Amino acid sequence: MISGDNEETTKAIATEVGIASYYVNVAPLTKATIVESIQATGQVTAYVGDGINDLVALKQADFAIAMGQGIEVAIQNSDITIIKPNIFNIYKVFVLTKLTRRLIWWNFFWAFSYNLITIPLAILWIIPPLIGAVVMGASQLLVLLNSLVFNNLKVKFK
Repeated sequence: MISGDNEETTKAIATEVGIASYYVNVAPLTKATIVESIQATGQVTAYVGDGINDLVALKQADFAIAMGQGIEVAIQNSDITIIKPNIFNIYKVFVLTKLTRRLIWWNFFWAFSYNLITIPLAILWIIPPLIGAVVMGASQLLVLLNSLVFNNLKVKFK
């Protein structure tokens, strides 16, 4: 955690969310230098910011998150904007991103598999073309239904 705030405030927030390592009273350009030094160790970095003082670090980070109540320039330079300014929503972003990637690959696998198998079989008249078309439609329906999972998904901070 990198903060421009004093040690008391930073330590309280870090303790509340379970962060062991943190930097306090950090100047805006130094924030980007710290992010760069973490990246030099081979780690992927995510940076959360809301103001002009976070802009350079947001650009340096591998994954930039802006808080929705921040200034427009921070929001424009972020990968994701969190609308409700709650620190626990950052956790939800990572959980939902992981689930989204898994769902995309799952949908891709099934749609590709169905079509790769049934379309050539239908072309070669091993199965009737109507069956191939029905299976292709069913695979698209499965992709749609899998995507609707997010309407009912609730992520809770543990």
